[in-house]
Amino acid sequence: MSFDHRFDDLWDKVIEPAVGQVDWQGRRLKAHRVNLTKKSDSIIAEIVQNIAEARLVLADISTIGWHRRWLKKATPFRSANVMYEVGIGHSARLAEEIVLIRGDNDLLDFDVRGVRVHQYPRDHGEALAFVSGLLTDALKGVEQRRSLVVRRALRSLSPPMFALLHTMGDIAHPHVTTVAEMFSSGERLDAVRHLLAEGMIEAFYKPLPEDFMERPVAELFSYRVTPFGLVVYQTAREDLRFNDALIPWLQTAKGKAWIREASARAGDSKREPG
Repeated sequence: MSFDHRFDDLWDKVIEPAVGQVDWQGRRLKAHRVNLTKKSDSIIAEIVQNIAEARLVLADISTIGWHRRWLKKATPFRSANVMYEVGIGHSARLAEEIVLIRGDNDLLDFDVRGVRVHQYPRDHGEALAFVSGLLTDALKGVEQRRSLVVRRALRSLSPPMFALLHTMGDIAHPHVTTVAEMFSSGERLDAVRHLLAEGMIEAFYKPLPEDFMERPVAELFSYRVTPFGLVVYQTAREDLRFNDALIPWLQTAKGKAWIREASARAGDSKREPG
């Protein structure tokens, strides 16, 4: 929101208490306005960091003044800084995570005319309840969106992919130096490739030794499960009522044969029309 002192009352009586009223998963949200911070770092750097890390981004894009030109109708203008930060938010976050509000009914700029902007009441008590409800609805929308993304990822989760996610620690890249190793590691390589594409694991590069050119590629980096991968894995365990004893069995000859058959069935089902 604008740092203009005209908005201080709104912050004190509406925004900050409205955010503090929102209880989500057992924790109350806390509003943060960077001009009130005690940090000595760059305000711009802190704004960008907060936009990336906050649970929600709430932006008040109310009119702050009017352009008055001779013999022409006056036009409203909004804080350029706030609009710039809204643009950063829309490029970096889910649409549901950006909540836009305003206290006027003036003509909106073309860039945000197609975006939902909520007009809060003039009465501070009504505005407080209104903003608190908006934030609660936004959190529900974010949760639903993430749930849909997780469910879509679950549909692509094959047994080898699940087995790798179960590792939880560093996931080693398969050693492939011979044709035989290539064939024996095919399922693991395919699982790694799909997990990377879905964002469920990420590559972690180790410090390069002096003789790194002579080392196998698999010794130079490994993979780690991402927070998204952890959510997908935990959801899969709940759906399957998973038994930890299954993992050692998957490494046996019978378990590997079952993985090949299950993967083949999954591939066939994806190729079926409709």
